[in-house]
Amino acid sequence: MSGGSPAIVVVPVIVEFLLGGGPHPAIPPLDDPRPLWLPADFAFRYTYPCSTGSVVIDLEHYSREGAAPQAQARLDFPLAERESIYLALFKAAAFSVPAETARALVAGVLKETDGYQVTVVGTFPTVGPPFAPHRLDLWHYGLWRRITWRAARPDAEDLATVGALIRRLVAEKPAVSELPRELQKCLEP
Repeated sequence: MSGGSPAIVVVPVIVEFLLGGGPHPAIPPLDDPRPLWLPADFAFRYTYPCSTGSVVIDLEHYSREGAAPQAQARLDFPLAERESIYLALFKAAAFSVPAETARALVAGVLKETDGYQVTVVGTFPTVGPPFAPHRLDLWHYGLWRRITWRAARPDAEDLATVGALIRRLVAEKPAVSELPRELQKCLEP
């Protein structure tokens, strides 16, 4: 304070809004020893169109996109299934094709020499028509990688095979039989 009035101090604040990507996924532990070629942090989130709207499959759930937890099937992918999915992705060159890649997003405040940097993390709501492309978010080696394709394109045949493999493995899970029939139909080829 000088002369009875409060001093004004200007401190620059940089705010970074990071949208998409998301945090590190939950990866259920394996009962069997993992082979060295399979990344310890391998996870996926497969979103694809269905007549009732987009559906989502990850290492733990199968549901209509945005569904309440009670409308989800809990999944368990044992080591052999994770290996087959990873190898199919490798064969389809999913780890070498151009894709969106993002680091894990972390919110926080960082004090810098001349101010503060504030990082705010969020995600875009996923809204799209039923003809939206298939989307596969892959997590491995600390990065998200997003690959999209349309089922009818001939150059997406290998990726479509990966999607069919994931849907077939999920269709065989006992928990899926407890879901409404229209959601079960979304797993059919």
